Amino acid sequence: MKKPAHLPRGAFYVLLAVCVIPFAPTATGTPSPTPTCTPGGTPEPWTPATPVAIDHYGGFMDSNGTVAYEGGGYRFLVDNVNQFGRFDPIANTWTPLAPVPDLNNAMASCVYAPNVNKLFVFGGERVPTPTVVNTTRIYDIGTNTWSTGAAMPDVRAFMGSGYYNGKIYLVGGYSTGSVEPSFGQVWEYDPVANTWNTSRMNMPITMGGPGFGIINGHIYIAGGRNLANTNLNTLYEYDIAADTWTQRANLPTGINIPGSAVIAGKLWVFGGGDPFANGSAAAPASPKQVLRGWLTRLFRPDTTNILQVYDAVTDTWSSGPSLNQQRSFPAGTGVGNTAVAVGGFTEYYPYTTTSVEINVTIGGCANPTPTVTPTATATATFTPTPTPTATPPATATPTGTPTSTATSTPTPTSTPRPSPSPRSRPTPVPRP
Repeated sequence: MKKPAHLPRGAFYVLLAVCVIPFAPTATGTPSPTPTCTPGGTPEPWTPATPVAIDHYGGFMDSNGTVAYEGGGYRFLVDNVNQFGRFDPIANTWTPLAPVPDLNNAMASCVYAPNVNKLFVFGGERVPTPTVVNTTRIYDIGTNTWSTGAAMPDVRAFMGSGYYNGKIYLVGGYSTGSVEPSFGQVWEYDPVANTWNTSRMNMPITMGGPGFGIINGHIYIAGGRNLANTNLNTLYEYDIAADTWTQRANLPTGINIPGSAVIAGKLWVFGGGDPFANGSAAAPASPKQVLRGWLTRLFRPDTTNILQVYDAVTDTWSSGPSLNQQRSFPAGTGVGNTAVAVGGFTEYYPYTTTSVEINVTIGGCANPTPTVTPTATATATFTPTPTPTATPPATATPTGTPTSTATSTPTPTSTPRPSPSPRSRPTPVPRP
């Protein structure tokens, strides 16, 4: 480039550097892990919300951080249902969506993947049959349509689940309509490649129907059940990056098929119980049987409304406000700092409910959701090089020296979106 005659020589080289050397960064998307969340906040009392359209228990549920998606489940003494809808806890409204494409959906695992903006629904059971499947259903939020992904490595229901750093994780569960055989496997699913990884370390125990959630890259599996114990009170922590399991503080009350969510950086486990502890639920044949059933469950309830809250920083449990209605098998998730419980198996005939309850936590951080974060990448590096400067004539008086001022370029960032939580994984009706 030739120096224009009208420019001083120093100004020319400054202009040359600005024009030729690029400074602006280029954003490249790279998956980032869940941002660290400092736990805190105070749970408010649970309050009733707009009921779900159909009474059922064992529905699947997760959130994209703004609204919750809930569907499937079992309507007592009728059949599984394929209802599916979106719940907005701020507006307190339900919006019907495209129905679930099959009825093998009770106690399925539902996980929202923010890197593809889709909902994944894994496995599940057709309760009356009973039939357990290995189907991977994919719901496209943008088009309100369902499709099918790569089948799971085996049939499963009642699993713990969650999303972290671009991958989905499924833990434990059952392969039949009973509590045995139970499993402790960890399956990793890549929603972009549509592939499964079964090489991760198994849990130290086998179980199904736990409360669960992911906090800062660690999956927590709380309670559940297997053949050796009616209601487990164990808590296991899985470090996803290290691929290791550690046992943590036991739950104060052993629980099975509760609802669960991560709220303000803590794991919430609500409802649940010991379904069918008083015998397999069935429609009473007479008013006398109705009365006997009510009295039995009054003195020995097989569902609960308790809330148990786990602080992963201190490895301690505390109690929170109880649900207004006792329920096991509730679908559960967190929408920001709002816990949502949908449906469930109740104490008395007809046993299933349309009830929805929400709990808004004041303070603390919202449960963050991993996002694709732009990373600034410099396209070139400019290193100033000393440039010879012509000596002005003795008669010339300098009027000023041009000064180059560096201007910072903002680095693209993406605001983290509150994360999913997880869903309840109920226990099926025992078969004779």
